[in-house]
Order: sequence, then structure tokens, then C-alpha cells
Amino acid sequence: MTQIFVYGTLKDEQVRKMVLGYETGAEFDVLEDYKVVPHSVFLRYPTIEKAKGEGTDGYVFEVQDESIPKLDKYESGLYKKIEVKLQSGTIALAYIENKDLSE
Repeated sequence: MTQIFVYGTLKDEQVRKMVLGYETGAEFDVLEDYKVVPHSVFLRYPTIEKAKGEGTDGYVFEVQDESIPKLDKYESGLYKKIEVKLQSGTIALAYIENKDLSE
């Protein structure tokens, strides 16, 4: 099982269910020292970037490891996964802009 931190469209329970094919509960958490900014290509969608002293509100939930490819497909190649430590101490994966492909 893997913890996932979300701060955009996947905060919505119905969107998560559509992407994963099953319901997941989620808990509020904060990613410190990051802020939400528009994606440089998908301006309508957010990404996060380092920002000392700021915080990103979001939700963390657990997924089955075989669900990770579904999340990868939903997020597209313009996002990549990074490991983050949340305010609660939870270690999770978060999707951020994949600048290698965006530029």
C-alpha cells in the first residue's frame, strides 16, 4: 500500500473513485514549504513548487500498489511523482510538474 498526497482535482472523492475504480477515504494534511501554482502547460491545473515557509493544504489517502499506474495515467507525463513528508509525519507520493517534459 502507498500513501498519496493530493492538492488538486483528486481531492474530490468522486474523481478519485473514477480514476481508481474504488472509493478511498482521505485525511486532511499539509505539505510544508511548498505552494500551489498553475502548471506551465496545463494552466487550468495546479502543480506545487518549493516555497520556504509556505504550505499546501490537501488530502492523503492510501492506495493499492497496483493502482499507481492508474494515477500515473490520470496525471499524464507532464507530472511526475516525488516522495514528500507531510506535516503529520506521513511519507507519501505527490505529483508535481515534470519540467523535463514541459519545457
